[in-house]
Amino acid sequence: MNRRFEMARHAYTTVPFYRELAEKEPQILMWIESGQWEKLPLVKKNQIVLQQDKFISDDYLGELVMGRLNRTHTSGSTGTYLDVYWSKTDMSAALLPLWMERFRQAGVRTNDKVCLFNTTLQEDYQINGNKMLISKQKLNREKLIRIYQKMEEFNPSWLLVHPGIAQMILQMVKEEQLPILPNLKYIELTGEMVTAGLKQSLEKVFSCQVRSHYGTMEVSTIGYEYQETYQLFNQSTYVEIIDNNGQLVNDGEYGEVYVTSLHNHAMPFVRYGIGDVGRIVMRDITKTKLELKHARKNDLLMMPDGSSKLPDVLLGPVEQINQCMERMIYQFQVFQQTRDSLLINVVLDNDMEGGEFEKLYQKLFEEEWKEEFKWKFQYSKEVQVNQETGKSGWFFSQV
Repeated sequence: MNRRFEMARHAYTTVPFYRELAEKEPQILMWIESGQWEKLPLVKKNQIVLQQDKFISDDYLGELVMGRLNRTHTSGSTGTYLDVYWSKTDMSAALLPLWMERFRQAGVRTNDKVCLFNTTLQEDYQINGNKMLISKQKLNREKLIRIYQKMEEFNPSWLLVHPGIAQMILQMVKEEQLPILPNLKYIELTGEMVTAGLKQSLEKVFSCQVRSHYGTMEVSTIGYEYQETYQLFNQSTYVEIIDNNGQLVNDGEYGEVYVTSLHNHAMPFVRYGIGDVGRIVMRDITKTKLELKHARKNDLLMMPDGSSKLPDVLLGPVEQINQCMERMIYQFQVFQQTRDSLLINVVLDNDMEGGEFEKLYQKLFEEEWKEEFKWKFQYSKEVQVNQETGKSGWFFSQV
């Protein structure tokens, strides 16, 4: 039995969420044993976000209780908050092919100094060993200049950034005529669509290799940039392209991207839809290449004074509330209707009331930003899906 079927059997016998699916359809285990992969259920994030406690394998509950699992969470691009747990061994195995590509492209090693940006960090930056974590909160030009000076002192070998932040750094360095980071040899872009123009500009200004990585917190790494496609890491993640009827499409046809982690035993994701749209453009014995049509991409937030900022500034209060109150916000979505008005759509835990959330959110936002928005809040059991991309994206500008 190959690895994906082994992972499916592990999920459907040790994870409460999958066991419940198998109880409703008793043939699932037989399909796994007989190799009928395409009959297994498809799973969406909205199905699991409100029952996350059922998604940990029984085999790893002890590790979870003892605090031995790595914990990350999704947010950012989809606005859906899901805690994801990995064993350290599984995480290392999943990331190995990505590290091999980093080394091949630019000689990057695991102990090289790296700068990366963080949504939850309260202070401007934090240095932990070879990592410099930089806060995304209230990230304007003035603050970014100060941080860039600290980055010069830290002298990283590479950067791991979202394209939007990379664009901010690029524009700042050019307009302010700041020095280039002297030891920088590699920039990795992740989390959003990457334009060819941005990649070329970064390579020209910083004189280093620039590549794009495709992945999610749930399954870690999926693929690595190859010209205008992504070469998939088949040894880490199994990728399928599925149509609106739940059927596999032929290579070359567009559909929704579904993934199965081949390593995460603590929290397995089997035939899991991540909402991106793409197609397989090449497949042979050793390689599979994916072209994305729509992937995670956000508009800019227009401020009342006419300036624009990355919409991440709206996520800061949500991150703080979830950190302090044990993840009371499951999904968060913002529609900018005019320059000074925002409609916020939220899915809350039953233990938090809407009025409490509104007061706390506005208070935390106004502590950081003095701009006066007109706020309107509405509450749902499930956040609306973007009809163009099929994703439950979190920020949509109508300005």
